[in-house]
Amino acid sequence: MYSHKQKKILHVIHPPTFRWLLRQPKYPRKSVPRRNKLDHYASAVKKIEDNNTLVFIVDVKASKHELKQAGKKLYDTDVAKVSILKGLMERR
Repeated sequence: MYSHKQKKILHVIHPPTFRWLLRQPKYPRKSVPRRNKLDHYASAVKKIEDNNTLVFIVDVKASKHELKQAGKKLYDTDVAKVSILKGLMERR
């Protein structure tokens, strides 16, 4: 009733692996790299001057209420509004 069959062996053929050589251009495509016109520090200072706004990098788990209390304690002023931006790295 039961026959002893051998299990079928599947052979997988992998293509050969080799390393691609990096390109060696004859000349750079851009003669001078572009400079960052507005870095993080300058953008934060611009917000302070224009919008009367402070910019911070804080802990991800901090709530708006905690941020408001910290701003009140740090600068001895009333905080009108707390806005949170999450970037690519999920930081606030």
